[in-house]
Amino acid sequence: FPVTIDAKSTKITEFLVRGLKAQYNCRNCNHLFTARVADRNRGWAQYCSKACKQVTQEEAKKIWNVLRRKENAVS
Repeated sequence: FPVTIDAKSTKITEFLVRGLKAQYNCRNCNHLFTARVADRNRGWAQYCSKACKQVTQEEAKKIWNVLRRKENAVS
């Protein structure tokens, strides 16, 4: 449906174009941030920033490396 854009309806237009947003807590630092609900449903928007995501990925990488070493030592 056609949507007209003017200065007064900027928020309404943004909602119609970009989708519903909600607030979530970051999985790393527990900081409250705003993200699109559709992105969250896809499994995205778990972290408040790229830096927080990187910290979590680095920690997971270390854990997997330890587990891999133990697995190789057993076999």
